[in-house]
Amino acid sequence: ESLGIPAGGLRGPHRASSSTRKDDAGSKKLVSARNKPTMKSDVQPCPSEFVLRTAAEEGFAAFTACLPARELQHAASEGSMVAAQRALAAMPSGEWRWCCDRQGDTALHLAAAGGHLHVVGLLVRKSAHLDLRNTRGASALHLACDISHMEVVRLLCEVRADPRLGELRENKVPGLVAAERRASWWSAGAAGHADCGGSGKEQSSTGYLERRIASVEECLKALQGFVSTAATLVTSKGMTALHIAAAADDLELCRLLLSYASSSDAVESAEGATPLMHGLGAGASVGIIQSLLFAHADPALQDARGGSPLHYAAAHGDAAVESVVLLLRARAKVDAKDERGASALAIACLRGAPRIVRTLLVAGASPQSCRALL
Repeated sequence: ESLGIPAGGLRGPHRASSSTRKDDAGSKKLVSARNKPTMKSDVQPCPSEFVLRTAAEEGFAAFTACLPARELQHAASEGSMVAAQRALAAMPSGEWRWCCDRQGDTALHLAAAGGHLHVVGLLVRKSAHLDLRNTRGASALHLACDISHMEVVRLLCEVRADPRLGELRENKVPGLVAAERRASWWSAGAAGHADCGGSGKEQSSTGYLERRIASVEECLKALQGFVSTAATLVTSKGMTALHIAAAADDLELCRLLLSYASSSDAVESAEGATPLMHGLGAGASVGIIQSLLFAHADPALQDARGGSPLHYAAAHGDAAVESVVLLLRARAKVDAKDERGASALAIACLRGAPRIVRTLLVAGASPQSCRALL
């Protein structure tokens, strides 16, 4: 069941033919090549787009042939308990469990996305398949996390919907989706931007951010029931929820992730940067830097271009002088050079940051390291 598909393969209308299986083993890989697990994570990689599309086509064929299934989909989307109960009563054999629309969304997907808790509960009691993915690789838990329906997230986690399933595009697990949306709202100042999702009523509510972080925590708790090691929310590119939280200057989310032993030195694939570097690069507050250093983030690490946390801080000028002090106290390498041969002192000079220059010199930075660049 590591792919969100039963161990015996696809059953019912979602079963792939033997010829399809041969094709998929050849030119079309079962698991999307871009969604290989990283960082020794426990993320379960998403099936390929071909597999997801084939499953959706078969589920949609069953859906169009069954009037009660169509009625159930509509009831789930609208949150109508009476209509959902009536449709379920007309399908005692349970064929509705495999039915979906063209996008691969089942009745459970639609109810979860709409935040219809009672309908979700009804479908769960009727043994809905919890971990089926739509054509985007999203499970019902992904959709509930994306819209921050915290009560639905909690219910799905309680009945053991798999929180390790990655979606198609970047292998994001539900908890990472929730963390990303929370961080996006936090960095936008909860200003009610349309691209942050949710209704206008939700966006104006002071509890919206709290529901976001509660959804993250529910997923983190659920992950503990599936994995023996510390749960790390990570994409196929090595980007973790802690990278995202640090860059968004979201201290509450950072502390939550660190309390669940999220790796403070995780390295993303694009630039080789750690959460500490992401936070410093985005001009995060001193609280973020303190929290990461307290969690033993290594201030001496360097990214793929040789940049150290001190380089990132110096690039922000004197506004980051407190972060520079914290890094030096944590024994950052004061004369570390990047691939261009630039030290943090050289960057501070070029940036016109006299306070950082003085701080680095007092800490023993060598002025000679700047000669070639200045």
